[in-house]
Amino acid sequence: MKSNKELQTLVSSLLSIARTTTPADNTKKYQTHQVQGYENEVLNNVQNLGMYGLTSKAPINSPVIVGYIGGSKELPFILAVGDDGFSELGLTLADGESALYSSTGAIVHAKATGEVQINKGTDYAVQFSELKTQFDELKGKYNSLVNILKTWTVVPADGGAALKTAVVTANPISTADLTGAKVEKVRL
Repeated sequence: MKSNKELQTLVSSLLSIARTTTPADNTKKYQTHQVQGYENEVLNNVQNLGMYGLTSKAPINSPVIVGYIGGSKELPFILAVGDDGFSELGLTLADGESALYSSTGAIVHAKATGEVQINKGTDYAVQFSELKTQFDELKGKYNSLVNILKTWTVVPADGGAALKTAVVTANPISTADLTGAKVEKVRL
């Protein structure tokens, strides 16, 4: 059985904490960083393993956890990249929630309720196809009304009855309803 000191030595030979010192290099098959660890140790071309389907480019001075294959300083890789500035976003996550964000404050917040909130938005997203359908109905009725008014001829002494009949007959009250376009689960 290994002593605590032996285990501590083993873990420290496999992992270390460092900070990125240059912008990430995305020109290769995989992203690499230059990082600086304890005692000003500089490691070049350290591969950032990242997660499948998700990529980012951390700013300079981001904290990283560096692992070493077989404990060899010649084979470093980045296990995780942190962010010292997350709390500055003013975003509090509840259990079961996650967020994607940029250093400039763009945020996509997946809430435990099933909602997706973009940039702390309070307005609802809309389904364009449904919105367009309802808009086209209103546009048709509006154009019909404009045509009636353009072509209408005054009928003497009827008090506007002929115009009223023409408008009501050709243009029944609209039933357009935009509530179907509202996407309850996405806020912008």
